[in-house]
Parts: sequence; structure tokens; C-alpha cells
Amino acid sequence: GQLAGGIAHDFNNMLAGILGSAEILSMPKLDPDKREKYIKIIIDSTQRAGDLTKKLLTFARKGRIESTPVNSNKALEDALELLMRSLDKKISLITEFNAKKTTIVGDLSQLMNIFLNLGINASHAMPKGGTIKFTSRNVYLDKNFCDASNFELIPGEYVLYEVIDDGVGIAPENLSKIFDPFFTTKDKSKGTGLGLSTVFGAVQQHKGAVSVYSELNKGTVFHIYLPLINSDQEVFDEEQKAIKGSGNILIIDDEEVIRITANAILDNLGYQVYMASDGLSGIKKYHELQDSIDLIILDMIMPGMNGKECFYELKKINPNAKIIISSGFSREEDLIELKEAGLQAFIRKPFHTADLSLKISEILNKNA
Repeated sequence: GQLAGGIAHDFNNMLAGILGSAEILSMPKLDPDKREKYIKIIIDSTQRAGDLTKKLLTFARKGRIESTPVNSNKALEDALELLMRSLDKKISLITEFNAKKTTIVGDLSQLMNIFLNLGINASHAMPKGGTIKFTSRNVYLDKNFCDASNFELIPGEYVLYEVIDDGVGIAPENLSKIFDPFFTTKDKSKGTGLGLSTVFGAVQQHKGAVSVYSELNKGTVFHIYLPLINSDQEVFDEEQKAIKGSGNILIIDDEEVIRITANAILDNLGYQVYMASDGLSGIKKYHELQDSIDLIILDMIMPGMNGKECFYELKKINPNAKIIISSGFSREEDLIELKEAGLQAFIRKPFHTADLSLKISEILNKNA
């Protein structure tokens, strides 16, 4: 309904331009220069209307799902054009496309559906306005990452799309339910609870994965992984990009999947790993092992003692402790205070081997 209302408003504006220009052209003794101007308005408005209906028909197409090579970035660009016409003017859309490879095997209308649903869902989290950011980059998902995923992923190169909003966020107790059909926190008149379940199903059909991280009153980020076409033939050598090392690393994170994944990645890179499931146990373990711990990877959002509080407690034990903050949502610009207090780096969840190995290598070898 929101999409249809926005499109109808824009379409009516185009029709008004066509109708108004046609009426002026029908006037007798119209100046030739003005005639050319109004003819151009009619042609331009007609072309814009045609492009708009073409995108709508692609989005709304029914029937057999296509599985052909498709530029996933084209699907996002078309979805953004529809979103710009339908979202509240208080909401800004910004993009940051860094992916060099975006061709996947898939269905253009389903991909548009994914991005439109995520965009509209994000807008509902910002009743007073805000910003929705769409980003893209290429990542390599290794066996450790794929084995830890709830999706049936094959190691290889993927295009990762992120949809980030600065809205109200999702309550922790609802995070595990948001992809369930008919689950919604909105009023009955504002949502059916089918949008995100549709996204989940479409991502599955494309042999990809979707995950979400959120912080109440700060915002939400959705990660969409889509496998690149012939990625097994095109992939870069992850082993060469990942930097091996040695040393003792303490992981403090309340999510078991993150601990298991990080442990597998770091063990493969050559590090000895210690783990704690919350801030208090992390501080206790650091008290015991501080002389041998070279680096701490600390989760930002944890029940009880959060990452920020834990960071300052660790610094009391050892002001020179080397700490990386990890989060699925927090941005580097949000961590200025911690950086001034000695934070070494920030890394976005979920972890990718090359990114994590580079951060660790830079920190451990900085003063070597």
C-alpha cells in the first residue's frame, strides 16, 4: 500500500505534465520556441512513466521463477528508484557500492522484492525520519563461516549487501522471530508480518544467506549474501589474503555461534584462543591470564555488562591491553570515546577471515 501510494503520486505528476503541456499546445498562435518546450515535456514525462511501469511490472511479475545470470546491483538500483518515490521525504537514502562483481544466478523480480521489503521495513522503524544506507562489497566465505551458518552455503566469493537504518531497533527477544511468517510488532493496519519472511525465502532460493543485528534506539543492519556466478572459478585465493600469525587471543562474546566461528578462524590462522561468554567471566579470565593474552576481541552488545563497560574494566586491569571491539551494527564513528581511551580497532560482524586476520596482524605487529 505504501509503495502503491508513492508510485501513484509520482505517476499523477507525470500525467499532469503531459496533460498540461497538451492543453497549452492546443492554444492558437503559440510561440514556436514554447511549442518545442512543451513537446519535450510530453516526451520526457512519457518516457519516465514508461520506465516506472516497466520497473513495477518486473517487481510484480508472477509465474515461474527465473534462474538466469542477473546483475544484482541492477535489481537494487531499480528497487531504490521505486523506494525514492514511495518513502516519506523525511527519510534519506544513501548508497555505498564497493562490489566489483555483482553477477549472480537468480531472478530480477525476487531480488527487487528483497531490497524493497528491507527498505520499506527500515522506513517503518523511523517514524520521525532518518537515513537508510545500502552498501555492497565482495567477500569470500570460507568453510568455517559456511559451516557455522544456518543456511546451506558453499565456500566461495559472494556479493554482500547491507541495509542499515538508524531507527528504533529490534528488541532482543524479537530478533529470533523476525523472519517468521505473520510475526509483526506493527499494528494490524500497518503490517502483515510477511515482508521479512518473503526476504528469507527469496534469499534461500538464491542459495544465499541473510542475518540481522540490531541495537535498541540505534538502528538495525541486515546482511544479504548472494553467491557470485562461477565463484569457484573466479574466487581469489583466501589463504593468500589471510595473514597467519601467532599469539594468545581472548574472545569475549555472548553469542555461541560467533565464539565458535572466531575460534575456528583464529585457530586456523595459528593463534591460541581463549573464550568467555559474557563481560564478567571475560574480566575474570583476563585477570588470570593477562600476562599471556596478546589481544582481546570484545563484543559490544552483551547482557549484563556491555562491551563498553567491560572495555573500561579491562583497561583498569591493564591500561596497555590491546582490544578490538566487534559488533554487527556499531560504526567506527560511534566509538570515538573508546578510541581516545585506547581502543585499537573495530571489526564488523559476522567475521570474515581476511578482514579479521588483517586487523589482528596490524595491531600485534604495530610495535614489533
